[in-house]
Amino acid sequence: MEKGVSRLGAELPYRRAAETYTALTRIPISPKAVEGITKGNGEALGEEMAKEMAFAMGEEIEPPGPREGGRGLPWGVTIDGTTILTEEGWREVKVGAVFRFGPVRGEVKAQEISYRAGLWKAEEMGEALWAETRRRGIDTVYEDVEVVIGDGAAWIWNLAQTHYWGATQIVDWYHAEERLWGVGKAMYGEGEERTRGWVEARLGQLWGGDVEGVILQLEALKPHRAEAKEVVAQALSYFTHQARRMRYPKYREKGYPIGSGPVESACKNMVGSRLKRGGMRWSCEGAQAVLNLRSELMSGRWDEAWRRLRQAA
Repeated sequence: MEKGVSRLGAELPYRRAAETYTALTRIPISPKAVEGITKGNGEALGEEMAKEMAFAMGEEIEPPGPREGGRGLPWGVTIDGTTILTEEGWREVKVGAVFRFGPVRGEVKAQEISYRAGLWKAEEMGEALWAETRRRGIDTVYEDVEVVIGDGAAWIWNLAQTHYWGATQIVDWYHAEERLWGVGKAMYGEGEERTRGWVEARLGQLWGGDVEGVILQLEALKPHRAEAKEVVAQALSYFTHQARRMRYPKYREKGYPIGSGPVESACKNMVGSRLKRGGMRWSCEGAQAVLNLRSELMSGRWDEAWRRLRQAA
């Protein structure tokens, strides 16, 4: 019973989960009971994850779960954040995805994706993601993480440098593209042909590896409005500080992914679709419990997670 209730509670608002369970089993259950069962099992799973994190960080604790070793496609990590409304106000959920990557019909695609997510500080996110990579068999004598993809936030690169110092750091192409569109619209207006022309020219430079040319074009702009000045200044700082992580021709040549699609999708589908529905306001403990369950569910490890819970009970 608890396995099914917890899964429904992880996927649906508690009232709908209760209604669905009752309709499927003809066993009445209240939304409050669904919440209690879901939260209890999510917290228990969090305790098992904490043991895994402690082991990964070098403490003398036996590894709690199986590892996926062996040679295969190269590994990548991508990290982002999204916000949810809690009883303490808006809080950031940090989300990380671990994946293999390789060509699929001519495009580099992420495959075999697994996730970690939590209301964590950056250091805690780093430890949780490091535990996930260790669980997957990475950082062995055979394999290591080759790329870390992020939106440019300093905490992401600090985390990458701490745990994956040998990986190539890449700014997500779509975040860079979004920055340039923001500048074009601020300078020349929404939907204007001049906007499109300026942005497409800069994207061509960026795609071709001429980040310095993009920076020079940003420096040459003469915005008059205060809002436009701020947008241009922020973009100039962004491209200047991230230039070494924007060598896209080199990344393409090596067969690296340049987009953070796996984690962007997780922010929407793992966090947003369950924890950001209208009227929702979470306790931090309740939100984290659901995130623990959803991380394993979306990683394709629901049955494994349940076995771990039963063994720990």
